[in-house]
Amino acid sequence: MESQGLSSQAAHERLVLDGPNLLPAEQRRNLFQQIFSVLREPMLLLLVAAAGISLVLAEPVEAIALSVGVLLIISISIIQTRRTDAALDALKELNAPMAVVVRDGVELRISSHEVVVGDLLVFGQGERIPADARLLEAVNLSVDESSLTGESLPVNKGNNDDVFSGTLVVAGHGMALVTATASATKIGTIGTLLAEQAESRTPLQREVDQIVRFVSTIALVTAVAVAILYSITRGDWLTGALAGIASAMALLPEELPVVLTIFLGLGALRLSRKRVIVRSSPAIETLGSVTVVCADKTGTITENRMVLISPSPAVSNIGRLASAERAVDPMDAAFHEVAVVPEGFVLVREYHINSNWLAFCQVWDPGSGDYVVALKGAPEDVFRLCGMTAEETSEALRQVEDLANDGLRVLGVAQAQTSRQHALPSELSEFNFAFVGLAALRDPVREGVSVAVRNLLAAKVRVVMITGDFPGTAAAVASEVGLQNPGDYLTGEQVSELSDAQLLDRIKTVSVFARMMPEQKLRLVELLRASGEIVAMTGDGVNDAPALKRAHVGIAMGKRGSEVAREASDLLITDDSFTTIASGIAEGRRIYSNLRRAAAYVIAIHVPIFGLAVLPVTGSMWPLILLPAQIALLELVIDPAASVAYQAEPAAADQMQRKPKPLTEKLLSKTTLLHAFAQGLALFVAATVVFLFAGGLALDEGQVRMLTFTTLLSGNLILMLSNRSDTQSLFKVLATRKNNAALTILIIGYGALLLVNFVPAFHQAL
Repeated sequence: MESQGLSSQAAHERLVLDGPNLLPAEQRRNLFQQIFSVLREPMLLLLVAAAGISLVLAEPVEAIALSVGVLLIISISIIQTRRTDAALDALKELNAPMAVVVRDGVELRISSHEVVVGDLLVFGQGERIPADARLLEAVNLSVDESSLTGESLPVNKGNNDDVFSGTLVVAGHGMALVTATASATKIGTIGTLLAEQAESRTPLQREVDQIVRFVSTIALVTAVAVAILYSITRGDWLTGALAGIASAMALLPEELPVVLTIFLGLGALRLSRKRVIVRSSPAIETLGSVTVVCADKTGTITENRMVLISPSPAVSNIGRLASAERAVDPMDAAFHEVAVVPEGFVLVREYHINSNWLAFCQVWDPGSGDYVVALKGAPEDVFRLCGMTAEETSEALRQVEDLANDGLRVLGVAQAQTSRQHALPSELSEFNFAFVGLAALRDPVREGVSVAVRNLLAAKVRVVMITGDFPGTAAAVASEVGLQNPGDYLTGEQVSELSDAQLLDRIKTVSVFARMMPEQKLRLVELLRASGEIVAMTGDGVNDAPALKRAHVGIAMGKRGSEVAREASDLLITDDSFTTIASGIAEGRRIYSNLRRAAAYVIAIHVPIFGLAVLPVTGSMWPLILLPAQIALLELVIDPAASVAYQAEPAAADQMQRKPKPLTEKLLSKTTLLHAFAQGLALFVAATVVFLFAGGLALDEGQVRMLTFTTLLSGNLILMLSNRSDTQSLFKVLATRKNNAALTILIIGYGALLLVNFVPAFHQAL
């Protein structure tokens, strides 16, 4: 079993028996808790109060209408809440940590939730252990157990040692047999991380909170003033209370928090369908502001599918010995395809890439004689480790440059021997390496990258390539995909030699950075931020985490990214493709634009509602124009229109030709507020004119109210449609934009409501 792992059938049976590999988490609210939560909303409390007053006033029909309104609003709120919760649950599943297990003799990448007792785990540097397990094989394995013990230093592990769920592999790799999952693990037993931490409020949520608190305060003061003034001038305290309730309902922008929650939840779900998994809600808000995308070359711009080009037998064989046994890296996989480890060879030690040497080395015991030491890595570092003369180095670099200019990835390959009688050195420079040759590999550019780069440049978003590859290779790929000034590049060494001021000046025009180390990536992100850029940064390695964390939007690769990189990121790209990053930025712009339009619509429609609710107070003989039941009826339309319908709106045709929005831009800027207020004021004037005109005719109070309410309903429909675009007129919108499905359903329902409004029994009931 330990070599073949569990069978798929046995794993499934165990999963059914033990349940998923999850720690106890915060439970979703049940139906009754959701109803109670909705009933605590100010709008619902006002409706309930209005229903009670209607009963006291011997208006049972209106009381029933208000009660029905309460039930409908509760139903809509719960449906929207459950839809958003379902979206978030789906995203959590997509965002779950991954694990590699052996089942039926084959390595599979599965969700860590599906790991069961008896599974054979395979893991390496940068990955989190998904369950408690006993090591069967460990190669230079070092694990950070600080989440359990508080000890900051990594712990070295060997065969038969235990590893624990939630701990991090900081070096080496291994294979282990799962002994406990979920609550039975050590981290579950001691009660650590038993409940998810609530996310802090995003900038947009904080802005909306401030708006709601401010307007709610005004609504409360206004409601009290209207109720008192109406009661004093009319001598009717109960009707005055209804007037106060109506004015409060008219002013409260209670849709805004709902709209924002739905936009963020369903927006994240839409992004996931474009293969972008949201790990941090603020990233949705920031995507539309990105001005620079710092992208890795290998696997993001290119396919990360390496093929060796006509290698010599010596290069193939030594390169294979210098390749990790688990061929996760495509370059290792390329050597695995053309050569095998000789029979009887046993791996003794690995030397990983570090800040001193961009090279990977493995020491092998052939069974007799000296150890065989195999090395492959950046050609210039391999040349130095081999002690090549200046003339030899110059000639070899010329060959490297020729190959790189053809867009090939170039590695140097070297070998050494060392006596088994001596301890292995700690540094690669202590080996006596001999140069074997150059390995040239081709990694094709991903389909669609050139178009994505062109679209981003048109959207005023710079694209910067940051890679550890040879400068010539990076420049050739940059030229192929259409980056700006591909021949004007900087290497990591040159970056280190420049002062911050000098580098700050160069990064304004340089689009290619080659031979970059992780600390240099971090410095680049810091300086880009300092220059006022909004930075999106891609990464996949353990050492990329600081740069990912520091970028405005950190983007980890879902396929090849380490767990550390995933945890430091805001977004995960499930297909590791640059085109997906570009489409994610476009989707971020769409979400924010639609959210701004929805907010403007909410503000605009509340202006005439509030005006009509307060207007009767200004005239001693005027009746109430809008009753609480009518305002509740409007809320049934405003809420789904602002949330579901606007959320589903397609992007504007010129969306990706506009400049990124400033990160400091408010959702409801002065311009947006003035435009919304002007729209609402126009509708208020129109409804008031109809009210005054109808009042001069021989019509009863109910008919006057019906005509005024019909005007408000019709105007609301016009507002709803015209705010679908912030650059086109209503007629242009109707002529050029197709309705989304949610909006079409809403318009049909709205038309039915307008027709019903003309039925005498309906407005008499109100």
